[in-house]
Amino acid sequence: LPAEALAPVAAAGGPPAEPRAPVDPNQEFAPYPAPSVNVPVEPAPQPPPEAVAKKAAKKRGPMIPMALVSRDADERFLGYARLQVNSRKCERFLVGLDEIAQRSPRAAHREQARYLRARCFEEKLESHRARDEYRQYLNDFPRGRYAKEAKTGLLP
Repeated sequence: LPAEALAPVAAAGGPPAEPRAPVDPNQEFAPYPAPSVNVPVEPAPQPPPEAVAKKAAKKRGPMIPMALVSRDADERFLGYARLQVNSRKCERFLVGLDEIAQRSPRAAHREQARYLRARCFEEKLESHRARDEYRQYLNDFPRGRYAKEAKTGLLP
């Protein structure tokens, strides 16, 4: 009677279930795949490798500019200021750049400090102060490394 009661529910619930293979009630576990425990089981055949993976090239980070590891404090400061001008965070360096531009014993440091101050003012959209710095740069270094950029910065 219970089988007859479940038949309409099974028919309404979906496709008929597949009959399972008869299970021997005396055998609790599946048979061991080898004839004896002392005989090793053959490993399943592995497909041949399609291709050997190439070793990925080692990724290198950005190189550290030599100015940042210099023993000269002015050179290190100019290196950090140059990085900050490129990332538009240079206002913290303006006072130090002015000090280097006025008092550094090395002309190359004074020249670079003037130019970086002008660039920083340009980044801060203070064009009148940038022009003043470019004028001062051209007065101090008329044939300097950044003279062309300074002349371009003075154009209207």
